[in-house]
Amino acid sequence: MAFGYGSITGGTGGTGATGATGVNIGITGVTGPTGATGATGPTSTVTGNTGNTGGTGLTGLTGNSGATGVIGKTGNTGATGPTSTVTGNTGNSGGTGLTGLTGNSGATGVIGKTGNTGATGATGPTSTVTGNTGPTGATGATGAVGNTGATGSTGTAGTYTMNTARLLGRTTASTGAPEEISIGAGLSLATLSLGVSAANNTAAATYYGVFATSQGTSVTLGTNTGFTFNPSTTLLTAPSVTVSAATASSAYTSGALLVTNGGLGVSGNINSNSYIKATKAIISSAVTAVSNVTNTYTVDCSLGNLFTVALPATTTACTMATPTNPTAGQSINILITQGGTTASTLAWPSSSVIIWTGGLKTISATINTKTMVSMVYTGSIWWASMGTGVA
Repeated sequence: MAFGYGSITGGTGGTGATGATGVNIGITGVTGPTGATGATGPTSTVTGNTGNTGGTGLTGLTGNSGATGVIGKTGNTGATGPTSTVTGNTGNSGGTGLTGLTGNSGATGVIGKTGNTGATGATGPTSTVTGNTGPTGATGATGAVGNTGATGSTGTAGTYTMNTARLLGRTTASTGAPEEISIGAGLSLATLSLGVSAANNTAAATYYGVFATSQGTSVTLGTNTGFTFNPSTTLLTAPSVTVSAATASSAYTSGALLVTNGGLGVSGNINSNSYIKATKAIISSAVTAVSNVTNTYTVDCSLGNLFTVALPATTTACTMATPTNPTAGQSINILITQGGTTASTLAWPSSSVIIWTGGLKTISATINTKTMVSMVYTGSIWWASMGTGVA
């Protein structure tokens, strides 16, 4: 692109003083030497008369150059010059730019189709080595049973003579002839009775049951070895005993199983398909505390008849779930104690589960108050009542 430049004009120097007008006397004498140029006087504002033109004086010495004037303003840009046909020199190469970030990996290409199967190779030469023998085949089916042979003749009845203080039985495995069994240490055999000797009557032992088959002296030794008897504690243990009476009895002084002294201790359940009668109250000594599981209380009826519930010490919305494992006709009592700092609430199952005598009840909101809930299960629904006390 071409650019125009303006002329820079220096400032005009001051006008020198006008010399005095000469007197027009006589002829012009010889021109004397030109005097030195006087200092330029100030510019007159009065135009004087034009004097005669004097002879041209000698050219005076060139005065000193005036100070350079102020640079004028830049002129307007000139018109654009014609396009040059000369190619300019190539500029220096720029520095190498920073390496750009690595782009994301492209998607995995589609797996190519499986190539065609190559042709089958030629069959190798026949081996001369004998291979290993294969496994033995399965046993064939058993042949048919042959005909039963003829029954032999009945032998002559024999006799058997036993040694003293022996029992007749068999300890050898499988069936076979009777064997004499010796009486072990701590046992005695006298007058058709097998007993425990006094010297060894404190250890528990396992015995065969002895049962009379008639009023006579004939006895049968049972084969059930599940009985364990400890003479020192008089404890008889059996895995399972079935007692059946010929005639049913409703009196506690008779029946198939009669316990006259000491009572009957049972560590498991007593199951009956009929009534259980008692001349006095049946008492349950179990008191079961119901656990708080995320502010929900669930009574397991199989654990007893009396349950306790302790509500949280601070105000909490609690829930009493439907009792589990109930038996038709079972009654339970639940003693609920209110919190000791602030009272909690207790929501009960709906009326389709529990029917309250007098309508749905709400436990007392007084701290430390105890509420007793009595419930009876009919087999399909609970009937309940509630009472509140202070103790």
